[in-house]
Amino acid sequence: MKKYIEISAFAILTFGILWIAYSSGLFQSVKPKSPFDKAVTLIGIPFVIVMVLAVHEVGHLLVGLRHGFRFELFVVGSFGFRRDKNRVQFFWNRNIGYYGGIAATLPVDNDPDNIKKLARVVIAGPIASLLFAAVCFGIGLLLHGPIAFLFLTSAVVSLGIVLATTIPSKSGIFFSDRKRFQRLIHPGKAQNVEVALLNITGIFNRDESYRNIEKSDIEIVMSDDDPNIRHYGLFNMMCYEVEVEREISDSILAEYESACAKIPKAVVETYRGILEEWKSKAETLGN
Repeated sequence: MKKYIEISAFAILTFGILWIAYSSGLFQSVKPKSPFDKAVTLIGIPFVIVMVLAVHEVGHLLVGLRHGFRFELFVVGSFGFRRDKNRVQFFWNRNIGYYGGIAATLPVDNDPDNIKKLARVVIAGPIASLLFAAVCFGIGLLLHGPIAFLFLTSAVVSLGIVLATTIPSKSGIFFSDRKRFQRLIHPGKAQNVEVALLNITGIFNRDESYRNIEKSDIEIVMSDDDPNIRHYGLFNMMCYEVEVEREISDSILAEYESACAKIPKAVVETYRGILEEWKSKAETLGN
């Protein structure tokens, strides 16, 4: 029921923004009329969409870097940057799940303040989108013609991004920014899972090893109610057992196979590939 309420609220608010934008007459006054104006608008719309998505992700990215997190990934549409060991490289994104944009910065330690820092990183995206919408709206009022139309369109699309990342609890298999922020700031089971995830990622990014990771943190992640997070916890437990205990236990393997049935097959295959790579690397580390 909650899911349908969120979807309905998102649809109503989105329609409301579009209706207000149309009924205000602003778009009509700057609507492209000449062939040149229409060409500029047609070419500009894809750039508007990419720019709006980029601003949202840059909000996440800059706050993460400001708090000392390490850059890992930035993707918008077909364009992406990722960390490869100690350098950042450009790549062409072919993962359709990343086309809407993603920015990843991860902690390099298990600082107790990381939970507060990550909460700020998460909420920075919607705030950046909201501020960008206000700026674009203001500029659009000052200009004329197709450029004004594009700025006003940027404002409306950016407001849509704010709604999409704050009204629903999930976007695909991922928690929305609003839901993740709530999990981070409210004490309880969900926050404990988020803290455990931070501890795991912080230590692993620092050491590139599971040896200094607390097994209890992985068990906390495995206990989460969300099937995707539970799957991720079980995946980490298998990686931990491969490196530290040298063998995956039958019980964990059985739980993992059961968890795989509840998440998308593409995700399962991706993690299976990563696990095989980790097995080879763990053998090298063990020797």
